[in-house]
Amino acid sequence: MEYNYTREFKQPIKFYTWFGGHSIPLFPDGVRLEYVIVFSGISLVTLLGILASFFFNWNVVTFFTTHYWGLILSGIGLATWILFSLTWDKKSFLGFLTGRVRLQQSKGKQFEHAAKAPLTKGAFSYKKFSQRRKF
Repeated sequence: MEYNYTREFKQPIKFYTWFGGHSIPLFPDGVRLEYVIVFSGISLVTLLGILASFFFNWNVVTFFTTHYWGLILSGIGLATWILFSLTWDKKSFLGFLTGRVRLQQSKGKQFEHAAKAPLTKGAFSYKKFSQRRKF
């Protein structure tokens, strides 16, 4: 039996230490790079929303961010955890999203044996075929 290289090469990129070389508390198994990127993205969008609320004087958002900032931070953490703990078709969330993007890109295209085939515009009509015996 041959060696399964796919298991070896599909290992996620993880961080085990901070910049100073100290281990990350509460994460002895490391933090995956995709978690860091998604958490940073959600945090950036939230921060931009907060800054926009102060700049454009949206009173409801400003009140919510100044009084319930702890709830916002825990919501960001919860959203990140939910995104990466749920699975669709035994895939991670990012695998699910990339599959949906590929589906949308290949919509309306027809392939046969990995080659692009022309699309038919109408329905097929089959005529009755009778075979005559020759003597």
